[in-house]
Amino acid sequence: MLEMLKCLEKHKIKEVDYDILKSIKEEYPNIDRKYIYYIYNMKLHNISKSDEKFILDVIKQQNHNSRKALMNIVKNANLLNYPHLTLIIGLIANATNESIIFHLQNYAKIAYRSPYFEEDIKLIAEAKSEKIAEYLKNVACNEDSLKSPYHREDMELVANAKTDEIALSLRIVACNENSLNSNYHEKDMNLIANAKSDMIARSLCSAAMNIYSLSLDNHEEIMNLIANATSDKKANYLNNVLYHRNPKPFHPFENPVITLGSMYIEENLFQSNHLEEDMNLIAKAENDNIACYLSSVAYNYNSLKSPFHREDMELIADAKTDKIAECLSIVACDKASLNSPYHREDMELIANAKTDKIAYYLSVVARNTVSLNSPHHREYMKLIANAKTDEIAARLHYVACNYNSLNSSHHREDMKLIASAKTDKIANCLRNAACDYNSLKSPYHREDMNRIAQKFLPANLGKINIKERALLDVLKEYNITDIDDVLEITKVLGLGNLNEDTKISCLESVKVKQKKKND
Repeated sequence: MLEMLKCLEKHKIKEVDYDILKSIKEEYPNIDRKYIYYIYNMKLHNISKSDEKFILDVIKQQNHNSRKALMNIVKNANLLNYPHLTLIIGLIANATNESIIFHLQNYAKIAYRSPYFEEDIKLIAEAKSEKIAEYLKNVACNEDSLKSPYHREDMELVANAKTDEIALSLRIVACNENSLNSNYHEKDMNLIANAKSDMIARSLCSAAMNIYSLSLDNHEEIMNLIANATSDKKANYLNNVLYHRNPKPFHPFENPVITLGSMYIEENLFQSNHLEEDMNLIAKAENDNIACYLSSVAYNYNSLKSPFHREDMELIADAKTDKIAECLSIVACDKASLNSPYHREDMELIANAKTDKIAYYLSVVARNTVSLNSPHHREYMKLIANAKTDEIAARLHYVACNYNSLNSSHHREDMKLIASAKTDKIANCLRNAACDYNSLKSPYHREDMNRIAQKFLPANLGKINIKERALLDVLKEYNITDIDDVLEITKVLGLGNLNEDTKISCLESVKVKQKKKND
C-alpha cells in the first residue's frame, strides 16, 4: 500500500481513495508500479471492468511511444468519461507510425466534443502519410470547418488526396472562411483535389480564397482556366493576376510561388473589365514566357490606368518572338511612354522589329524621357527600326538617348549619317564623334562627321588629331592634290611624324571636296 501511495504522490494526487487502492491490490497483486496511477484513474472515473482490463492489456503490449500516448489518454479525465474511449485506445494501439500516433492523441485531447469525432479520428488513423494525418487533424479541429456543411466532404478529399502537396492545398481551403462562406467552395475543392500537378493545386488554392475572385460572377470560369492550364507556370501567372488585384493580398504558403511584382491595384481598378480578356490571353499564350510577360502587364497599375491596355496585351500575345514580347511588356508598363503621344506607334515599331536586338534598342528609346521630349522622336525610332544591321541600330539608339547629342544642332544630321553608314565600324566611329562634347562644340564637327562617313578618318574613332587638322587646313587653303606636295608641306610644317595613312586620308578628303565644288 505504501508503494502505491508513493506512485500517486508523483502524480500530485493529494486526496486518495483508499477503497480504490484496496481493490487494485486485490485485483492486480503483481502489477508493475508504473501502471498503478492509470488503473487508479480509470477506477476513479468508473470505467467498466471490461474496458479497464482491455485498456490495461493494450497498454502493456505497446512499444514505448504507443504506451506513452495511451497513458496520456488515460490521464485525461474528459476522455475517461467519453463514450469513444475504447475506440481511441484501439486506434492508437494499432497505429504503427509515431507521427500518426501523436496526431491521434493530440486530436483526441482537443476535439473530443466534435460531432464528427468518430469518423474524423478514423480518417486520421488511416491516413496515407504523416503529412496527410496532420492536415486531417488540422481540418478536424478547425471551428470554421466544423460549423460548415462541407466538413465531412472536405475531410474525405484531404484523406484521398493524390499527394501531400495537394492535401495541403485542400486543408488550407477547407479551413478558409472566405471560401466556406462562398457558393463555390465545393466545386473549388474538387478542382484542387483533381489538379494535374502540385503547383496547379497551389494556384487553385490561392484563387479559391481570393476575395476579389470570389466576388466575380465568372469565378468558376477563372478557376477552370487555372485548372486546365497547360503548364504549372501558366497556372501561376493566372493566379498572379488575381493575387495582385486583391485589395488584401494573402499567400497561404511558407514559400509562396514566384510573383512578378508587388504593386497592388487601387480600389477603382479592382473591377477592371479587362480581367476576363487578360486571363484568356494568358491561358492561350503560345508558351510560358509570353504568358509571363502578359501577366506582368495584366496587373500593372500604369497599364490598367491607360487607354492602351487592351491593344498592348494583344500585341504581346501575337509577338513574333519571346524577346519582342518581353520588350513590348516593358514599354506597356512604362509611365513615360504611356503618357507620351508616341506610345501606340512605338509599340507597333517594336512588334514589327526585324530582329530581337532592334526590338530591344527601340524599347530603350521608347522609354527614354530625353528622346520622348524631342520633336524628332518619331523620326529617330524609324531610323532604328529600319537600320541595316543590329550594330547600326545599337549606335543609333545610343545617340538617340545621348544628352550631349540631343542638345546640339547637329543631332538630326548625325543620326542620318549613322543610319546610312557603309559599315558597322564606320557607324561606331560616327557614334563616338556624335556624342563627344568637344567634337560637338568644334566648328569642324560637320566636316569631321562627313570625313568619317567617307572613310577618310578610319583609325582614330572620330577624334581629329591637332597636327592632322593643321595639315588638312593647309591642303584646303592651297587646293593641293598631289601626294609629293603633301609630303613636302608636312616637312615644312614640322609634321613629318604623321603616318602615311593620315597624309593620304587628308589628301583624299581635299580631292573629294574639290570634286564636289567643280560639279
